[in-house]
Amino acid sequence: MNTKKDAKKVKQELIKSETEPKKNVKMRMDFGPSEDANIGAAKAVFTVRPSANAAIVINKFSGKYVGRSDNASMETIMVEQMKAVNNGDLTQCEAILYGQAQTLQSIFTTMALRASSQEYLHHIEGFLKLAFRAQSQCAKTLEILANIKSPSVIFAKQANFSHGHQQVNNGNSETNTSIHAPAQEKTIQSSELLENQNGERMDS
Repeated sequence: MNTKKDAKKVKQELIKSETEPKKNVKMRMDFGPSEDANIGAAKAVFTVRPSANAAIVINKFSGKYVGRSDNASMETIMVEQMKAVNNGDLTQCEAILYGQAQTLQSIFTTMALRASSQEYLHHIEGFLKLAFRAQSQCAKTLEILANIKSPSVIFAKQANFSHGHQQVNNGNSETNTSIHAPAQEKTIQSSELLENQNGERMDS
């Protein structure tokens, strides 16, 4: 009898434990030292990866206007575009610059129109300053785009600079000149002058 009662009691407790709502228990995953090191290294690589940084910032700024996208998907696109740039394909860079130039042109037009509708001089000057700043940035952006499309070629003449003795050979050993030639001429002239003076003294 006691055995049957105990079995029935255990069964009831099992049924009760299955039917009662489970409490929210925070699960903690225990990793060994090697797993912790691998996770830390992976986080460090992700933090300094340019494609990941760009994806996070783009989502942060553009998400409120066009809706947030998946960071992983955004990073995949960034990786593809970065590979294209590394391979010499600057199509995306040119598109970015042209888009920025058009945006700056729109800002310039808007500020200029705002200035034209003002009555007070300091308001007009304020909007015109903003318009001219946008104009200047637009011009610089277009200049950078032009340099990417058609890089300028610099022709530089070679200049040889030498320290110490320098001798110029023109192909003929008889016509070789040296920097120390004037010094040699002075020495020869001095010797001849001494001989002349000695000769005059002997004659006298």
